Amino acid sequence: MAQPKRRYVSGFRRRKAEQTREALLDAAVALIEAGDFRPEASAIAARAGVHKSAVNRHFTALHLLHRVVARERAGAVLDALGLVAMEDARTAALQGDLVWIVMTGARRAS
Repeated sequence: MAQPKRRYVSGFRRRKAEQTREALLDAAVALIEAGDFRPEASAIAARAGVHKSAVNRHFTALHLLHRVVARERAGAVLDALGLVAMEDARTAALQGDLVWIVMTGARRAS
């Protein structure tokens, strides 16, 4: 079976895409710190200074952005909630689950 052709992406575009992704994550955390625990794509994009379609381009769907925030930025969200983030590896998954519940109101499937 033939492999699909991979598009060449310049280093500049790759860096710009990573900057946009980080700006979206930072914006989501900033909105959570401001008290919006379930920020919408339009609010996140506006805070990041990008178009709303950037959320779907980088994360496919809003719930996936929420999942990445829960996984990668749990400490910042817990700080916003006034909770102490623990660096213990055993509690990392629990902290991520707590952030996910706060952001979505739903439990993740096991």
